[in-house]
Amino acid sequence: MTATFLTSELSHLISESKRKNNDIRTAAEKSLQDLKALSVTSEKQLAADLGRKSSFIEPFLLACSTHSTKYAVSGVTCLQKLIIGRGLPKGLEVQFKILQALPSLVQNYADDLHGDLLGSTLQVCASLQATKVHTVSGVAAATLQQLLASVFEKVVEEDSISDAQLPTTEVPSEDGPVAVRPVALDAYRILRDLILAAEDRPTKFVNFTALSREAILDLIVSLISANPGLIEKHIELGSVVRSNVLPFAVQVLSERQSFAPTVRCVRLLDMILRRHFNMFSGECEIMLGLITHELDTDGAEPWRRCLYMEILSHLFADAELLVAAYVKFDFAANGKTIVQDILTTFVRMSTEKPTVIGLGSQSTIPSDPLGSNDSDSQQAAMEAAGGVVGLISSALGVVESAPTGIGVNWSIPRSPCMDQLDKTEGPVLPESYIYGLLLECVNSLSDALARVVLPLTAHHDRESVSTAGAVSANGSRPSKRPGRSQSYRKRTVPRNPLSSELDVSHTARALAHLIEHAWPAFLATCSTFLNAALDDYYYRNLIKAYQRFAQVAGLLRLTTSRDALITTLGKAAVPPQVLNSATSATIRSPTVESPRVFSNPKSLLSVDSLISGTSSISGDRERRSSTNPPRPTLTTRNLLCLRALLNLAIALGPTLGSTFAVVVDVLKQADIVLSVTSPEQLSRTGQSNNSTESATAVQIFSAEVAAVESAASRLLESTADYPNEAFLGVMIIFCRLLEGRKSSPIASPHLQPISPPETPMSPSLPRRTFSGLPGLSAVAEMQLRDYQFVIPKLGTLAALNIPRFISGSVEETGWMQLIDVLCGVVVTNESPSSARKAAVDVLSRLVSECIAEVASDNVEIRGAIQRRSLAVLLRIAEGIYIEDGELTGTDVDVHLHVLATSKQIVDRCGDTLIAGWEQVFAVIRTAFENDITPGYTHEGETTPPPWHLVSTELVSSRLGQPAFEVLRSICSDLLGTLPTACGWSVVELVYRFMLQVRDLNLSLATLSNVWPLSDTLSVASLSDDLQHFGAAAGAADSIEISIRPLLHDSRSAQWLLLLLRMREIVLRGQLEVRKAALSTLSSICQRCSPELAPEAFAVLLQHVYVGMLADQTKTSDGKIIIDLDNAGIEVFGAVMDSTFSLMSQNLQTVERIPELIAIWREIAHLLDAALKHHNCIVHKAIYGNLGTLLSGIQSANNAWKPVLESAFAIWADRETKSTLLGSQLADQQPVSVAYADLAAQLSRLLGKAFTSDQCKVIVDQLYSCLESSHASYYKADTHAMSPLQSKVLDVLQELLFMRPEIRPEMLHTCSAMLLLHRRDAAEEVKSKTPSFVALTAEIIPWLQQLIIDDLQTKMGAHPDACITAITALADIIGAKYAFTLQYKDLMLWQRASTAALTLAKPLMKHAGAPEISTDIMTALWQQYLRIMDGIVGANALAQLNDRDRIYDDEEADIATFSALQQVLTPKLSNPKLPDTFREQYAKSLFDASMIHATERGELPAPGESPLGGIASIRRGRADEVPYALRERMSYVCFNQLVRLSSAADPASTNHEKVAQATAPWLVLRLAIPIRAYIADQPLRGSWPQPLSELEELLFCFEQIGKLELHPEAIQQSKTSGGKAHLPYLYPLLMKALRVSSGEWYGTAEVRDPLQRLLEELDVFG
Repeated sequence: MTATFLTSELSHLISESKRKNNDIRTAAEKSLQDLKALSVTSEKQLAADLGRKSSFIEPFLLACSTHSTKYAVSGVTCLQKLIIGRGLPKGLEVQFKILQALPSLVQNYADDLHGDLLGSTLQVCASLQATKVHTVSGVAAATLQQLLASVFEKVVEEDSISDAQLPTTEVPSEDGPVAVRPVALDAYRILRDLILAAEDRPTKFVNFTALSREAILDLIVSLISANPGLIEKHIELGSVVRSNVLPFAVQVLSERQSFAPTVRCVRLLDMILRRHFNMFSGECEIMLGLITHELDTDGAEPWRRCLYMEILSHLFADAELLVAAYVKFDFAANGKTIVQDILTTFVRMSTEKPTVIGLGSQSTIPSDPLGSNDSDSQQAAMEAAGGVVGLISSALGVVESAPTGIGVNWSIPRSPCMDQLDKTEGPVLPESYIYGLLLECVNSLSDALARVVLPLTAHHDRESVSTAGAVSANGSRPSKRPGRSQSYRKRTVPRNPLSSELDVSHTARALAHLIEHAWPAFLATCSTFLNAALDDYYYRNLIKAYQRFAQVAGLLRLTTSRDALITTLGKAAVPPQVLNSATSATIRSPTVESPRVFSNPKSLLSVDSLISGTSSISGDRERRSSTNPPRPTLTTRNLLCLRALLNLAIALGPTLGSTFAVVVDVLKQADIVLSVTSPEQLSRTGQSNNSTESATAVQIFSAEVAAVESAASRLLESTADYPNEAFLGVMIIFCRLLEGRKSSPIASPHLQPISPPETPMSPSLPRRTFSGLPGLSAVAEMQLRDYQFVIPKLGTLAALNIPRFISGSVEETGWMQLIDVLCGVVVTNESPSSARKAAVDVLSRLVSECIAEVASDNVEIRGAIQRRSLAVLLRIAEGIYIEDGELTGTDVDVHLHVLATSKQIVDRCGDTLIAGWEQVFAVIRTAFENDITPGYTHEGETTPPPWHLVSTELVSSRLGQPAFEVLRSICSDLLGTLPTACGWSVVELVYRFMLQVRDLNLSLATLSNVWPLSDTLSVASLSDDLQHFGAAAGAADSIEISIRPLLHDSRSAQWLLLLLRMREIVLRGQLEVRKAALSTLSSICQRCSPELAPEAFAVLLQHVYVGMLADQTKTSDGKIIIDLDNAGIEVFGAVMDSTFSLMSQNLQTVERIPELIAIWREIAHLLDAALKHHNCIVHKAIYGNLGTLLSGIQSANNAWKPVLESAFAIWADRETKSTLLGSQLADQQPVSVAYADLAAQLSRLLGKAFTSDQCKVIVDQLYSCLESSHASYYKADTHAMSPLQSKVLDVLQELLFMRPEIRPEMLHTCSAMLLLHRRDAAEEVKSKTPSFVALTAEIIPWLQQLIIDDLQTKMGAHPDACITAITALADIIGAKYAFTLQYKDLMLWQRASTAALTLAKPLMKHAGAPEISTDIMTALWQQYLRIMDGIVGANALAQLNDRDRIYDDEEADIATFSALQQVLTPKLSNPKLPDTFREQYAKSLFDASMIHATERGELPAPGESPLGGIASIRRGRADEVPYALRERMSYVCFNQLVRLSSAADPASTNHEKVAQATAPWLVLRLAIPIRAYIADQPLRGSWPQPLSELEELLFCFEQIGKLELHPEAIQQSKTSGGKAHLPYLYPLLMKALRVSSGEWYGTAEVRDPLQRLLEELDVFG
């Protein structure tokens, strides 16, 4: 004995008795606690401690007294351990030791202990059991049970020994005496004496009379239960049971004895029923009849009825036993209806106490008296299920008292009544316990049926193949697609176990018999409990049982029972009062269209509001009125029923036939109720004030709704496995909902759904009929909720059955019915907007998926399906506009959906699309207004499109872009895969999209598809085809008519049509589109033109390009005129560019065109008319393109000569300046450049052939271009010549090179061009006037070279031209700083000065030639004197502030002056020159020599002598006078005056004329500083004289002292000779001396030099 062993056994007793035997558990826990409190040092010490604790063995004694094996074994074992270890309390050792010895005795002396010895042993044990000491009695009972068990175990051992020598003894039985062996005889005697003792009859082997009846029955039950095989094998034992045991047990029950014997007899009968039914079936029949009678009898104790119900629950829980019982009793000929009577009894029991089961209008959560529903989650579950039973009413809101109902926590006792053997009186059981057992029976019944029937409905492999073949023979067209034809036929219809084609088992017929006769009782029982207060466990089991029963009925094709069960389940799912309330609510509050309902086809019920509104429950509850009663709604119980109904429909599938409508109708009713259910209603159902609980209730409800949705989805998914006729029936059921009729299938009155064959039944079974199925909605005017319910279902059915649709005919598969119904919804304006959108979405997805499904199939199937599917889209698109009335937004939305689907199909399957392209283009075509009559067939046949009936106007602006997207997807990658006939449609659609004036982006985007379209339509035979088209058409207007018959089959005709349509776009489209279209057209033609023959190119040129030019014109009074707006003018220019560009790139082809002269004549007429439009863009386009065309011509051959002559006539016909310009503010530069460029090309090609007059015309016209040109802004041509200026200069130079005889005209023109920069312009156009600076700068050197070249030839031939050129240079030099613009950092006057200096010597040389006239020489000298004056002078110098620039210019001018005066001065004394020239020259030098400005009147007036008032002193001035900025030039000119006035070189002649001209001005120049000193110095006082004035004064003193004039320089002087100037100057010098000697203002710096000068001068001698 160890403490560990006792601890383990006590723990085992605690766990085993935890639920069913609290006494043992409590005692075991106390003993375990005592054991753990002991300090174990040794086994002896532990035994002594336990012996002092008398209560320690209490749990072991209780275990022995329970008569339960699992308790007794443990108790006896522990007691034996305590006995061996001497751990028992004092006073019990002897008895316990005796009991301990008995098992050992039996075990060790088994072979000798039998017969009377065994009886004596058992007698001892029985005597000890009868003692009044409870502890000994309990152990003795356990020991006796152990001994008896060992005896029966030895019987088994004895039976296994095949020893014939064993003695036998005969015993009586029902069938006569039976020989038994010794041990078997002992067993027989023991069993017989036990039952005799129980009957209070004398025993014959062991005296068991001391034992109580209960103990004896426990032993009997234990022996029979432990040895079932012996009872079956040994006849003698079975005879005892049949003759004695069972009659006794039945007697006890019939006598309604007390609980103790009754419960043991019930256990005995229950065991016999479950284990030995076949052996004792007659006795079981009596027993079951008795039990049924007792259950149906009023006044029976509750515990007794519960015991009987426990027996029945065991019967129903064993499927084989139940079936065997029904076959044995009810189904047997003349058999007693035992099982049916039991079910009938269940019906009466279910209604006997409605308050106990909480019967109401619908099932609710029962109240838990144990308080297990206090948690928030439990409370929320109650609310979701409809509230608790204590707070329910028909309106789910009125509080009333109610019983608790049936629940696991309170309806089931801790241990079954049958196991409570320790009780002497009947236990107090929950009142609802019996009904819980009844529900278990119902559940077990359906489970038993399902276990037997369901395996019989499965198809085996061989049968599956044959069944599939049969389904195909039903009329379904077999598909050629491998593997797909059987996909929905393999597992279609479950096998009918009762079918005449199969071997029907006896069991199957029996079960069919059971259902056929028992379904009313089953239905009645379940109907009662469906409205009772059941907890979740019982309710779900009830629903499962109901579902299984109905499923079995359906599988057996028992339509009456099946339909009745389905209908009742539907009513439980949607109670009538709930439906009526929801319907009335819908009428009061019309349904609002919600696209969300249709957006997710998998969401089959309207529960959006439940999910989205949970957060606002608490706030809404606070705001709602307390008097507003809640409206009944569905609960989770209802949804559970609905889910069961859907699962049932899934299981039965195609066998339902027309009953499928019941399921659909219930689902629809649930959808109606849920559509008006809000979270507030759910929270008000439970009357909870806890917002958390309410939100949880909503979540639970939503989860159940999700489960229903999942089941509904699976139901629809299961239809994919239906045969065609069954699926067609389902489809018709849904379609009828949309039509609002109960009969006549949609669009096919001749096609009726095929009902499944009726189940063959025995003639003896009466056939029941059933009525009252809820009909489908027959309301004529459909409500929105009907659409919301049906359309998503149809969409799901369609999506799941796509393989069916593509492998069968339109009639057999339901395609035609589906398409007709949904199209009817889509195109009818009476349908709700959201319904129409949902329907078109379903159709679109169906079409898209069908086409995708056949993408890899063979060509025949793929083409047929593609054509059929795309025809649906066309039917919708055309059907929208069939009805009269205004176009609605919904119509447009539907059309948009069709277009989107078309694009999706093209994008997804376009590369595999081999048929149906006509429908695709027709769908796109429907976006435009048209008068085409729709013609629809289910197979999709179409006719060629009448494009002349299709307008260019869109039906709605919203359709433009989506329709174009479809076309763009086709043009992007699929043009090469299109049939030839579709090219025409593509061209026409592209044309119409480009003409959309309201959507510029759309039109421009369409143009991007023209290129790939053109490439696709271009074929190798294009050139030959164009020649053929040209020969058949005479004019541009007729070529389209001539090619129209060829458009269906000719790519070339389609290509030419594309170009003609592009030509129309250029004429009719928006400006940007017209230009872009022209650009694309040009690119296409330029790309293909090199491959065209001249005749084909002529077709392209004449019918496309010349036609485009002609499109821009109109005829008035027989004349071609152009009357265009600004946009038209711009397009006309672009057309010109494109036309001449094409010709320029194909000159060799053009010159070989036979009709070139005729085509060019037409072009020239158009150009002449265009030039009269007086627009710069038109002119620029004409001149520019003519120039471009001519630039590609290498020589003026005979082919081009007419073109060149016509071009020169057009060029020379340029009108006057004002007429041409139109607006002088416009930028005419491009026009003039183009004009000049054309002149260059004409000069290149015809220059040598020009006459002089033509050359002059060219020069004059080009100068006119320059003169009238405009710039983008002033100074734009300062640093470089403008393109026009550069071009004109090049043309003039080239023309002069080719025709030198025009040099005079060129000199005149160049001279005029030199002065263009000085042209005055009006203020409003000055900013747009060119500066001509760069031009002038570039012409100057060319003009210089022209003059030099001309002088080298014949000067006399062109003197006027040379004079004109020099005059222009003089003008530029004279202007000096008045024109400040520079060219390459040099001013124009500097370039002109350089040129004048260069030309001075040769010009002067030739001017002195004898043959040169005086006029020419005088004119030349006059201009050079102007040049000299401009060089030494500085006109507008004050405008220049850059001192460095002034200095540099001064240095340059000094150098130029020095070089020029060396050329001119020697020739200035020429007597042929007038004196005025020398006077002019002297005056120029005098003016340039002035360093300080003079006062008014200080200088002589024009015509007066310089020496006339030389002695006059002006008024003094104290202000400082600025000195000249060009001071060095002044001194240079001063010195030049001195040099010219001095004595001449002896070699020079006529120098006196020059001296006479310059000397007076020199004397005046010397006197001016002296007079200024005399006048100003006294006013300065002590202020010093300005340095510049001082320097000038001292310079004059120096020059006066050194000056030696020419003797004849001053003839009127008092002194002749070299000092003729002194009489004029000496008085002034003396006055200056006196001023310089003044006390207050005299200065030594003037006085001293002056005194020295006076001392040196000898005036008179």
